[in-house]
Amino acid sequence: YHPYEDIYGVHEKEENVWKARQVALELWKRGIPCICPHTNSGDFEFEIKDDGPFIDGYLEMISHCTHVIVLTEWSKSSY
Repeated sequence: YHPYEDIYGVHEKEENVWKARQVALELWKRGIPCICPHTNSGDFEFEIKDDGPFIDGYLEMISHCTHVIVLTEWSKSSY
């Protein structure tokens, strides 16, 4: 887990998405299936203004995971 939008605002979003994508990509390369919310519904907020369904949906997905990877800057997440 890594922040999508952080406490510093949307400006950092592109970098946050890139970092999360890199970790997910490395996991897939190693044969480890994973979900990366950053890339699954990234930028949907431009069409759907309420991010509640995304947060709720990802929390539901995570509740079924056996492992969750958290990157060092997870605490900066605004969620």
